[in-house]
Amino acid sequence: MAGESNLESRLSTYAENRGVYVRKFTSHNAGVPDRIFTRELTLFLEIKDLGKKPSALQQDEISVICGVGGYASWVDNYQDGFQIIDTITNNRGDWLRRECKRLNYWI
Repeated sequence: MAGESNLESRLSTYAENRGVYVRKFTSHNAGVPDRIFTRELTLFLEIKDLGKKPSALQQDEISVICGVGGYASWVDNYQDGFQIIDTITNNRGDWLRRECKRLNYWI
């Protein structure tokens, strides 16, 4: 958990330093992604410990968001996290959609 918390904090700071609006996402529904990142594009991002994958419930929630045309994904490392945040700052919806499909292999 310490790794996940550290990754979440570092990605949030990285995004905020680039002008991205970041909020912890809480809901009464289980399985929702951890964070919302937005700057023209809005991304729901589930953040996992290195080597961990989203639960079936989290995968379902990500699938629903993507299914209605939203952007949702997950990361377990800094490199993928920084890269996906950079797509938001560069307003690259086309790349973000492809990256979400790559990471969300179950969809």
